[in-house]
Amino acid sequence: MLNVIVFFVFIIATNEGHSKLLISESEEKCLKCICEASSACTDLLQCAEKTIDEEYWKTAGELIAGGENNRSENTTENYNNCKKDRTCILTTMHFYISFTLRKLNNDIDCNGFTTCADQFAVHNFGMRANQRTSVFSLGLSKRFDRCMNHGIFNVTNKWSPNDCSTIASTTSTVL
Repeated sequence: MLNVIVFFVFIIATNEGHSKLLISESEEKCLKCICEASSACTDLLQCAEKTIDEEYWKTAGELIAGGENNRSENTTENYNNCKKDRTCILTTMHFYISFTLRKLNNDIDCNGFTTCADQFAVHNFGMRANQRTSVFSLGLSKRFDRCMNHGIFNVTNKWSPNDCSTIASTTSTVL
């Protein structure tokens, strides 16, 4: 069974003026597993410190991902504040991954679905996620599979990046 992730994100303002991220349980699990596998940390703040650099945060849309609590005139200060805020970290990951997936036609392994594995590839490889050289290390893939409770449908043995436009053109040529 494939785990298909559908992006549902709503940012709402509470009466204190803080923003709160509401995402589906499956997306939150996916993002946490991406963090855990990518950083070898179960703590979201440690994950952000190890895997979300300032360029990643800017690509996510620093003003959107940063939220009202993390805005100032100093972009580096905003970025550093964001890495200390769970909601900001998850929002940053969501927007970065969504933005990059759209640029790469949403399906990194060309299986017809946008899965958590596709998101994992984007988090780790960015715009190179669909290149054949973008292969997870064994430790990285096993941590991800363990966190996601993948059985035989796992990224360690069953997932590889592809350029779907190449596959489509090859398929249409063969037909």
